[in-house]
Order: sequence, then C-alpha cells, then structure tokens
Amino acid sequence: MANNNVQLAAASLTLCSKCHQRPPLAALSRCRECIAAGAEQDRQTRSAAEIRVAERADAANLERQADALLARDSHLMQQLGEHVEALQSCYRELLQPRNDPEYMAALERRNEDLNQQANVTDRVEHRVVKGKSEIVILPTNPRTTAQGREAAVRVGRLFEAPVRFVEDPHDATRFADRPQKAPPKHTFGREKRSLGNGGRKQ
Repeated sequence: MANNNVQLAAASLTLCSKCHQRPPLAALSRCRECIAAGAEQDRQTRSAAEIRVAERADAANLERQADALLARDSHLMQQLGEHVEALQSCYRELLQPRNDPEYMAALERRNEDLNQQANVTDRVEHRVVKGKSEIVILPTNPRTTAQGREAAVRVGRLFEAPVRFVEDPHDATRFADRPQKAPPKHTFGREKRSLGNGGRKQ
C-alpha cells in the first residue's frame, strides 16, 4: 500500500500541475501548453484593462470638453442677451418722441423751406439730354434770377446736395463787366480809309 502511494506521488511529480496530462517544462511545474495559455490569458486581461483605462480617459476628456462647451455657450448666450437688450433699448429710444430743441428747430426750418419752395414751384420736369436724365424744377416766375438762385440754394439744402450755377450763354449783359481789349499802339488813330471801288485817289 505504501509502495502504491509512493508510485502515485512520483507520477504526479512528472506531470503538469495544472492539466495533469503533459510533463512539465524543464524545472517548471506546468507544461508548455499551459504556460502559453496562461500567458495568452494574461495578455488578454492586460489588453482589456488598458482598453478600460483608455475608455475612462476618453470619457473624462469628453466630459471636460462638454463642460468647456457649456461654459462657452453660456457666455455667448449672456453676450447675446446683452446685445438684444441694447437693441431693444435703442428701438425704444427711436420710438420715443424727440424733444431736443435743436432737432425741433431743424424740423421747423426744413418745413419752412419746403413751404417756401412749394409756393414758388410751377412744375417739375424730367429731361433726357444726350442720354442723361435731368430733373428740373421750374419756378412760377422764371424771369426772376434772384428768386431762382434762392430756390436752388433751398433745394440743395433740403436734399443735402451741392448747388451749381450755370450762366446763360446767350445773355449779352454778362459781357458788360468784362475788360475790353485795347487796340495795339501802332494802329491807334490810324484806321484804314476806304478808297471806294478799290481804286487809287488821283
């Protein structure tokens, strides 16, 4: 009986401690297949642990990015609310009547200019001269040049446009004030006399 136990113990020492089917590798207690299977299991466990750590890191990074986006969006929403409030305030100010004395005086001057111009305006003509459009305001009394100049200044002030005066090219009186050209000295008092029929005096 004791011999059988010794034989079984000796046989167990010569087999793998894990599978008990194959002999162990060298001085190790497990066989080659069990060592490879254990290494593969350890590798898979390590890979799974690394994946879990990476997923946790990605989740933490995504959470930080989400927090940053929420903070930025809240700041943008706050700025947008301030801009909307400023626009609403400007709109309310525009709707309110203005009691500024200078503004009221400017309105009164504008209305006065409009009334004065309406009283001296006969009609408005649209002319096309050489392919260019002209808008001409004809006064009720076209012979009064002073009235026409005042009307031109008034219209330019109303429309905030420059005023240009164009002289009449057919007005002979505008040449009266121009300096006359003196005749040359060698011809002064020596006008040529007509000899009549082109003949010489006998």
